[in-house]
Amino acid sequence: MSNLATIQTIKSLEKIENADKILLAKLDGLAWQVVVKKGEFVVGEMVIFVETDTILPNAPWSQFLKDKNQPDKPIRLKSIKLRGVLSQGLVLGLDEVCVDRDQVKIGQDFAEGLGIKKYEKPIPAELNGEVVAGFPTNIIPITDQKNIQNFPHILEDYKNELFYCSIKYDGCSATFYSFDGHFGVCGRNWEYKDDNKTLWKLAKKYELDKYLADCGNFAIQCECVGPGVNGNKYGFKEHDVYVFDVYDIDNRCYLDPVDMQCFAKGVDMKLCERVFEGMSLYRSMDDMLAIADGTIKVNGVNRAREGLVFKSMVEKRDYKMGRLSFKAKSNKYSLKNKE
Repeated sequence: MSNLATIQTIKSLEKIENADKILLAKLDGLAWQVVVKKGEFVVGEMVIFVETDTILPNAPWSQFLKDKNQPDKPIRLKSIKLRGVLSQGLVLGLDEVCVDRDQVKIGQDFAEGLGIKKYEKPIPAELNGEVVAGFPTNIIPITDQKNIQNFPHILEDYKNELFYCSIKYDGCSATFYSFDGHFGVCGRNWEYKDDNKTLWKLAKKYELDKYLADCGNFAIQCECVGPGVNGNKYGFKEHDVYVFDVYDIDNRCYLDPVDMQCFAKGVDMKLCERVFEGMSLYRSMDDMLAIADGTIKVNGVNRAREGLVFKSMVEKRDYKMGRLSFKAKSNKYSLKNKE
C-alpha cells in the first residue's frame, strides 16, 4: 500500500484559536493533522486522506491549490501553517471524488484512481546518466522510508525494542550492487550506464565493483549529496555518498545496523551520521517529531536537518509497516523549505 491517498476516519475536529471558518481534523489510527473548512466534515465520517509530498491531478477538487500565477505548474501538496497551526495533507469527502462509501474499507488506497502521484525530487543532470535498465526491484527493494505518522502503533508495540537512529540526509538515493557477477549503479528508479557521471565516479572512487565482487551478492544503499543535489541544503563542498543500508540479495534481507556499519567501513565509505544506537523510542508522537528537529554539522556549520531514520537493532518485520524501519521528518525543516 502506497499510503498516498487512503480511506480514513475523522477522529476529532478541534477549534483553532482566532479562526471561525476552519477546524483542525485528526484521523483515527494516524498521527497527521489537517486544517479543514468548518461544516465540511463530521467526527466518524469516512474520508480520503492525501499525504504531503504528492502531486495532485488537475481536477475540480484540487483547483483551490493551484498556483494562480503559474496555473500550468504541477500541484504539489506541502506542509503549511494556517492561523499558526500545522496542516499536513488534504482531506477529501467521498462524495467530492465520487467514491461510494458502501464499497470502501479503511486503509484502501485511491491514489492511482484519483491520479495522485508521489513527488520525486528532480535528479541533477550530473547524476542522471544514460539509462540501461529499470531499478532491479526483482532482487533489491527500492529505498523508501515510511513516515512514522502512518504507524503510531509502533510506539506502544515496540516500547521495549532497541533502535538505531541516524540523520536523514537530503539528497538523492543511490544503490550499488553486485549480483551473479554483474555490477550495477542505480539512482532511485533507474540503473545507469558507465558514462563517468557522478554515481559511477563515486563507485570507482571506492572501488565498489571489486569490493562487492569479493563479498558476494549484496547491495549498498546510500544518499548522494553535494553541489547541485536537491539544493545541497547541508552545504557539502563535493559529491559523496553516505551509506544507510546494506541488503543481502541471496538471503533477501537487510543487514542489522551493526553489520551494516562494518560492511561500509570495510571499504572506507561514510555512514549517515549516527544519533544513537541501542536505545528505546520516545513514548509520544510529539516527542518523536520534536527529536527530528535539530542540526547537522557540515564543514563546521550547523544546519537544520531534514529528520531522523530509525531501525530496530535486530532486523524485524511489523504486521502493518513491513520492515521495522521508518523516518521522523522535521516539521520545522519541511515548513522552512516549503515541503
